[in-house]
Formats: sequence, structure tokens, C-alpha cells
Amino acid sequence: MSTKPVPANQKPPLIWFVTSLFSLLVFQCGCLPDPADSTGRNVPVGTPESDADDQDRSPSTGTADPQDQPSLNDDGESGEPSPAVNQLAAEAIAIEEQRRQANQSADASDDVPEQEQRVLVQRDLVAGTDGVFDITFDDIMFEMETGEEFSRNMLTQNVRTLHKERIRIRGYIHPSAQRTGNTNFIFVRDDKECCFGPQAALFDCILVSLDENVTADFSARPISVEGLFFVREYKIGDQILAIYNMRHGRVN
Repeated sequence: MSTKPVPANQKPPLIWFVTSLFSLLVFQCGCLPDPADSTGRNVPVGTPESDADDQDRSPSTGTADPQDQPSLNDDGESGEPSPAVNQLAAEAIAIEEQRRQANQSADASDDVPEQEQRVLVQRDLVAGTDGVFDITFDDIMFEMETGEEFSRNMLTQNVRTLHKERIRIRGYIHPSAQRTGNTNFIFVRDDKECCFGPQAALFDCILVSLDENVTADFSARPISVEGLFFVREYKIGDQILAIYNMRHGRVN
């Protein structure tokens, strides 16, 4: 008895029947099983859980987590001030004391000008295209009564914004600096008796540390300095003499 070969484009009846039955079962179940998530559970595409998983895999938007933002209490450096800063502070205090004594011995009737009255005015601070904030000493002042104990709660939002940012500010090198080759100096708002020592306003001076291999010569004229701005109290004993610091600075 002879048999006819099955054409290549025609399935045998039994195979056709099994294939059709399997297709029918799949249609009754609705769909093939959903892919499993990382926990081994089946999570259909389009559910909130799968959308959240897609967001986790999406590229970062560049917005930092608030916990990653620098804290005002984190100045990025620990340890005691260098001996050079301590020597600068001691010389600056001595100079300011000599100035006060000279003013006290002078006739105070008409020769001594009235003390400048300054008003706290906050402006919106925006960094330039170079990433540097151009500021003045008025931008970092805050309300503090004479003889009042300093607290960081006194600091304005501007000061908090500038913490750990690069600033550019104009002022004077305090005369406690050497004539040439300074790597550290006290930078003050003006060249009068105002800006450093126990009776001076804390917001009128910045302790500057220049960048490596950078030096500055003393000048009686105003200059501009640029560097990273930090809030960090500098004390001699229990007396706070400065709260602002600049690191990696340079003279413009």
C-alpha cells in the first residue's frame, strides 16, 4: 500500500489540531504572563508600580537631593586656625587698639566724624556666567546689636546662599599684613577703625587664604579678591573675632 507525501506547505492534521487548541487556551487566559519585576512578582506594564520602576531607570534631571546640599554647619574643613592666622589676628587687634587710643586722645568735639549709619537691605544674589557671585560687604551684613552674643540664627538668607560658593568682593587688606608675599590676610570693608577686633562688626571682615603659589602685596588702595566663601567662627579665647573665611583666593 502506497502513501502520498504531505506537501511542504501543509501541516499534518494532528499537528494542526494541537496548535489550534493551544491558541484557543491562550486566548481564554487573556494574555501571556507579565514579565516579572526585580522582586520576582508579575507586574503588568502600565501599572503605577511599573511606571515607578521606569522612573527609577530614567536619566537624572540634575536636581540634587536636599540632603546632599551643603549644610551651613559643614565648612568642609576641620582643625584649629593656622599659626599665621593667629599672628595676623594678634597684630590686627594691636593696630586697632592703637587707633582707638589715638581717637580717644584727640579732641572729640568737631574733628571726629559721625559714625556711619548702615541699613540692612537684602537683594537677590545671582552668580555671573563665570559662576562667581559679585557682592559687597553690605550683602553679608546682618542685624546684631553692639555687645550682643553672636548666633548663626542671625545670618541672612544671602549669607546662607553664599556659603561654599565662589565670590568676588571689593575692600582693603588690613595693615596687619606684610608688605609683600602675603598668603593670608584680613580683608576688611574700609581702611578706617571699624572692621576687626572685639568692638568691630563681625560682618565687616573676611579671613582670606590665597590659593597655592599665589601671594599678594599690601596696598592702601581698595582691591578685589575672589575665592570660596565659608562661614566659620574664629575665636581667641571665648571672643569671636571673625565669622567669614575665603579659601583658594586670588587678588584681581
